[in-house]
Amino acid sequence: MGRWHSANKRFEIWGDPVGDFLNHEMAAAVSAMAGVQVVPTYPWPVEYAEGGTIGMHVDQTDNELSLSYSIETIMVEPNIPKKSSGPTQNEKEDAAATATGAATAADWPLYFVGTGSKVLQPGEPSPANLDLDPKAVRRATRSPVVLGENDGVLYRGRDMVHWRPPGPPNQRLRQLVFAWRSVHEDACLGSL
Repeated sequence: MGRWHSANKRFEIWGDPVGDFLNHEMAAAVSAMAGVQVVPTYPWPVEYAEGGTIGMHVDQTDNELSLSYSIETIMVEPNIPKKSSGPTQNEKEDAAATATGAATAADWPLYFVGTGSKVLQPGEPSPANLDLDPKAVRRATRSPVVLGENDGVLYRGRDMVHWRPPGPPNQRLRQLVFAWRSVHEDACLGSL
């Protein structure tokens, strides 16, 4: 199942069995990297259309660790008006160059800014005074992360404001966001 977000120009899917499988399979490796035992909460497959975006946000409580994994960048054929005699050779070459190389992953980074608060502990709510005003966040030191195909970035999404600006024309992006949270003994069953 999925839904289209017209404001963000992105399609989101949930209930993806392959994503669920991978989310569970990667939990041990993510636990080792994070230094804390984690359990998978959900995978979130997303396809951004041309100009797609995700606004500035911090992640929800059940999403303490995230892995944004870039599956593929899809170049979209530009709309070139057809002439009755067809495009000239120069127009064909320009269209081919645009379709194959005008926009790259470098044109569409994922940005991160620390919240300025202490690192949150498992299950702790996000700070009430977190300033998500775009002007304030943009004044902060932001770190762009450029993901090529088959690249990913693991981050603490509750401790960092993150977003993706509108994408370039003639480019779509498929990614899979994996989410984990630490084991809470009061909420998770131990060994049965």
